[in-house]
Amino acid sequence: MLTNAQRDLQENLKDPEFAMDFGAARARFELALLLTKARLKRGMTQEILAEKLAVSQPYLAKLERGEANPTISRIGSILAALGFKISAELEPLLAEETNEPKKVYAAGTLVRDRSRQK
Repeated sequence: MLTNAQRDLQENLKDPEFAMDFGAARARFELALLLTKARLKRGMTQEILAEKLAVSQPYLAKLERGEANPTISRIGSILAALGFKISAELEPLLAEETNEPKKVYAAGTLVRDRSRQK
């Protein structure tokens, strides 16, 4: 069942201008989170990473807050400097309700969702 906020968002996304703005903001947020996770996985501070990338720490902080608008190439180069690459998947903006059992993957093998079995 959709919450009121989800229903409101669903309605707002019918407006193409709103949908484009929402998509842009969501992409910045997700990429900011990705950059932060990559840096933390390498155990680096913003200062150390900024020095390695030859950028300022305030710029890196803006990237991690989703306030900067880097190119895809820039994101790719930052991740590569940390030993990572982008792996993208296409997903709907809103979670869709489904009655299908969830699929769980363990070490690349499909494991049936036992919570739905009797």
